[in-house]
Amino acid sequence: MPNNTGDHAEAAFIHHAHRHLDSVEIFTPMTHRTKVDVAVRKPGFPLVGVQVKKATRQRKKCGAFGESWKFLVGSGQSWNNHKVNQGKPRITLYQDGDFDVVACYIMEHNAWAFYRLNELAGKASHRWSPTKGPLNNWDIFNEYF
Repeated sequence: MPNNTGDHAEAAFIHHAHRHLDSVEIFTPMTHRTKVDVAVRKPGFPLVGVQVKKATRQRKKCGAFGESWKFLVGSGQSWNNHKVNQGKPRITLYQDGDFDVVACYIMEHNAWAFYRLNELAGKASHRWSPTKGPLNNWDIFNEYF
């Protein structure tokens, strides 16, 4: 059975965006061949490209779950595809201009952490914790509308 956590996170983003962003229009690409998972806009404003990520809770060395979550910033290929495409990096890092906002879903908190792409561009992954990261900072979209 395929892992659909990315699809679930995208659906959660669409649901929550309708609740948190007034008068927003939401667009989804027809294929997965784009770095933009969802585009949002308010009438009269340009589209804001969003890359949706689902964070994974990290384990401590003792095996217990800690209070930090990690998400991939770049686009990755499965290990099997990586072996077939030898010489091509397993993770393609996002570059400034690929889209506007990284939306990180922390499922265990049913919460979001939003980052401008230029804050994370060039990194392979990023860690989030309730004490050190943004939480439900939907106001980041006000910079674009």
